[in-house]
Amino acid sequence: MRSCIRAASTRIANPCRLDVWRSETFDEGILGKGIRLMADVTYKRCYFDWGGRCAYCDIGLPRIKWDGRVKAGIDHFIPLSKGGPNSRSNRVLSCYPCNLAKGDTDPRETNQWPHVQQRLAEIAASRPLSHGQLKRLLPELVKQVYV
Repeated sequence: MRSCIRAASTRIANPCRLDVWRSETFDEGILGKGIRLMADVTYKRCYFDWGGRCAYCDIGLPRIKWDGRVKAGIDHFIPLSKGGPNSRSNRVLSCYPCNLAKGDTDPRETNQWPHVQQRLAEIAASRPLSHGQLKRLLPELVKQVYV
């Protein structure tokens, strides 16, 4: 039982789940599935909040793997390393080129991407959809955004 509380040491294989870790001691039981489900719901919410488009360059992104790679990921607008929260009001959907180009840039220091800050404020003020609502609405959004 104590070994499950140990510090996480292995990343989950899916690269779009960058901020979710799991311990080597987790098995495929309830705890392991719960972590993956939470990461999946977080990703779905972020995808829906941003309309399936990169927050920085506005390109439509597939929600699934394409050519063996996931083309979209979650980025923390204000980097965690610079005091940004790990919350819905700080998560943006981004394509990998934009995510890599932004790096750990703090937008508060550079005054870049004011449209992203405005959209994050709108997202923070809105009520999040339930997982059931997301499951129902996402397939249609993907069809509209990424044909």
